[in-house]
Parts: sequence; structure tokens; C-alpha cells
Amino acid sequence: MDNRFKDMVNRYGPFAGIFLLMIPLFLMRDFNPVNELRYLSIADEALELHKFFSFTNQGIPYADKPPLYFWYIMLCKTLLGKHSIFALELLSIFFSLTTIGILNRWVTRERAVPGTVWPAGLMLITSLFYTGTSIMLRMDIVMCMFIVAALYIFYRIYQGNPSKRNLYLFPLLIFMALFTKGPMGILIPLVSTLAFLVVKRNWRLIGVVWGWRTWGVLLALSLLWFGGVFLEGGPEYLHNLLFNQTVSRAIDSYHHKNPFYYYLVRYWYSVAPWSLLYVLVIGTAIRQGKIRTDLEQFFLTIITATLVTLSLISSKIEIYLLPIFPFLAYLTWMLIPPLNNRKAVNAGVGIPAVVFALVLPAGCFILQGSAYELYRTPWTYLALLSLSLFAVLAIFALYKKRQGKSISLLAWGFLLLIFFFSFNIKQLNSFLGYGEITKKALELAAGDKEVDYYYYKVTRAENMDVFLGKDPVPLTLEEITGNNLTSGILFLTTKHVGREEALGAFVEKQEKKYRIGKHWVIDLNR
Repeated sequence: MDNRFKDMVNRYGPFAGIFLLMIPLFLMRDFNPVNELRYLSIADEALELHKFFSFTNQGIPYADKPPLYFWYIMLCKTLLGKHSIFALELLSIFFSLTTIGILNRWVTRERAVPGTVWPAGLMLITSLFYTGTSIMLRMDIVMCMFIVAALYIFYRIYQGNPSKRNLYLFPLLIFMALFTKGPMGILIPLVSTLAFLVVKRNWRLIGVVWGWRTWGVLLALSLLWFGGVFLEGGPEYLHNLLFNQTVSRAIDSYHHKNPFYYYLVRYWYSVAPWSLLYVLVIGTAIRQGKIRTDLEQFFLTIITATLVTLSLISSKIEIYLLPIFPFLAYLTWMLIPPLNNRKAVNAGVGIPAVVFALVLPAGCFILQGSAYELYRTPWTYLALLSLSLFAVLAIFALYKKRQGKSISLLAWGFLLLIFFFSFNIKQLNSFLGYGEITKKALELAAGDKEVDYYYYKVTRAENMDVFLGKDPVPLTLEEITGNNLTSGILFLTTKHVGREEALGAFVEKQEKKYRIGKHWVIDLNR
């Protein structure tokens, strides 16, 4: 009984630990105005217009993203009566941890003792961009899970389990990835599986995996989706979805256009602090000829095929790399035991561990500056202490040749950093989002729904309608300083008030002005 309980803790305990350490952040942070607030605004418009396939943002058609993620936002709003950051965060962390669960099962089934693959899962959850997508409201983490699940089912088919269930589940999962984020959802599984089967010279299986059944399911589900788009948004919206958001972005993007080497540069911070470890271990294993099993070769094929394909596509942003992060982490972990180069692992883990060990003294020095006064809280020091302490323990574990333990300690230190620093978020929200300034504006409006809201050079301010219940109006400097505004509430940034003399003089004359974070809220009623 004791062994069974211990096995359960080893397998599932880290899931609970990661989730619990994330909860304070989920409960206290504000919506990010750059993307999150826009998604909420799009969902509100869809609910108001009773649309489910064709979306608008401030009345402008928005065909950039498929509907699945917006449906979840709309469902939460309908059930709860408001947008709940916690409810929406649950989706991100659920899919993030589900991806780890799939890979744990996959690798354990192949070659590992249950519970011993968790260092790979901890590397993944603490890779910078994977952490970010696990705690932010983005559809990328959802697509990533569907891609990993589809590739897992493909591998089961490759191993000799071409059951009807698997043969239909494979295209269904690919469609769900496509329906979540767009073409990447089908492109990554397609190039990865084809490249692997070509390397293995398994021509027969290409016809099985990518035969009539797969394309039939994808086509049937896509036609249902596109039919809904056509009925709601018309031919112009459908054309935008099918061509501007796919073909145009791939060949000559008008958006996020970057050179072919873009990902080779962005890689280093996207998977930090494990980027050096991945390169050293996988590079050494390739040089020593240690990548021998089908699973190792498949993971390496996914990484290389995806990276090459994404580099050839015109539109490039770091987050597109997200689906290869799971395979980088788990391939690295599988290759550490047979590697005849302990120095590679020690350097890959030891260098970031030494850097993290110095975080506490470096942080204490930096926080003395007046610009960081807001961050000088007991929670900040606890966060820095946790990271540095666990980094020191990781260094000792490396010294004792316990490399898995060292990786785990470093990762838990990073998660504790997030946990303790989360308790600062409430006082930082006024700098990070628009919840506090819109709350003040609604307080000044005192329930008057006829009040007009204005803004000047406030990023993505149009999406404040999520909080205000109506669209704020953009103003020019001349309209503000022309003394024609006699009522309403105005949002300004402290940056522009400080830089633009005329704007600064205008604010100086106002009687009812409130500085909240990096914004001014001004009651113009005279």
C-alpha cells in the first residue's frame, strides 16, 4: 500500500504542486490590455451580435483566429455573468498540464519507470514562453496540447496499433488544433509525421495516416466551419480567413515578417533557462550517435522539421515555436542517461543554477534604486530567496551527480519565485492593466451610463469597453487642449503628459485628476 501511495505521489503530486503555486497569480492579476482584453472585447461583440463563426473587433472584421477559444470566453461570460480571470486561466493551466501528462505517459510507456520523467515536465513548465502561455489567456497552449496529442496517436499507429479509434482520433485532434489557432495546427503534424516516415522509409504508413480517412474527416469538419463562416460573415470574411490569414502570411506576410534565421536567435530566451542544456545534450547525442530509438528519432524529427518549416514561412513570431518545446524537454531528458559527456549536462544545468544563485544578492542591490520602490516588499525578497536557495541546492545535487534532482530543484525554485512574487500583483495591476483606471472612471461616472469616455495615446484603449460597457473615443491633442470638452472622463498616460508640454499644461489646470499607476484619469465635468 505504501509503495502504491508513493507511486501515486510521484506521478501526480507535481501536477497539484504546480497548480497550487499558480493560484495566487490567477486570482489577483488583471487582464493584459495587449491581447487578453482584445479577446474579451471580441467575445462581447460576438455575444451581443449572436455570432459564433465570424468575429469583429470594434466593428472591424477579425478573421485572425478560429472560433474555439472565443467560444470558451463566451461560455464563461454567459455562465458567470462577467469575465473571470480565474475561470479563463483554468483553461490555460489545464491544457498546459495535460500536455505534460500526455508526454509523461508517452515516455513512460516507452522506456521509463513511472514518475521518473518529471524532470522533463518541470523543464517544460518552467521554460519562459511555455510558462507565459500557461498563465496568460492565449490559444497557443490549447493548440500545443492538441498537436502533442495528435503526434502521440500517430506514434501509437506507427508502433502497430492502427485501430479505428486511433485512425479517426488522429485527424480529429489535428482539426481541433486547426480550429484553435489556424494553419499551424495542421502544418506541424503534417511535416513532422511525413518527415519521420520518409526517414524510416515507411511509405505504406503514409497512405494509412494521411489517406482518405484523415483528409475526409478534416475536409468534412472544415466545410462545416467554413459554411458557418459564410452564412454569418459572407464571402469577404471567408476569403480573409482562407487566404489573407494563411497563404498571404506564409508567402509574403504583411504581419510579423522576419528573416529566416529569426528563430535561431529567439530560441535562446524562449526556452530559458534550459536553452543551453537542450543544445549541449541534443548536440552531443547527435555527435556521439546516441539518438537510436524510434521515439528519440521521432522527437528529433518533430523539432527539426518544424523549425525548418517555420523558418521558411514569411510570418514569424516566437510563440510559433511553442509546439516544439515539449519535445525539446523530453528528448533532452531521455538522452541524459546514455550520454558519455557529463560536462554537457553539468554546464547546461550548472550555468543557469549559478546565475539564479546570484539573484538574491543582485536583486537586493538593484532594488535599492528609487525606480524599484514599488517592488521592495517582503514577497519580492521571499521570491528571490526561494530561487537562490533552490539554485544552491541544485548546484550541490550536481556535485553529487544527481542531475535529475538538480533539474527538479532549479525548476521548483523558479515556480516558487512566481508564487511569492504573485502576491505583489495587486499593487502592480495599475501598471499592467486597465482594471484600476476603468474602476475609477466608473466610480466618477456614478452610474450615469450617458457619460462619454475619451483617451489619448493609450495602447489598445478601444478594448476598455469590456469594463466600461461602451466604446471610449480617441482624441487628438488639439481636441483636448482646445477647451471644447465640457464633460466626460479622459484617460491619459503619464509618459505623454510628461513629454508633451501642451498636454502637461492641460492636466495641471484640471481640478479632478487622479494618477493611477502609469495613467491619469481626469473628470472633465465642469
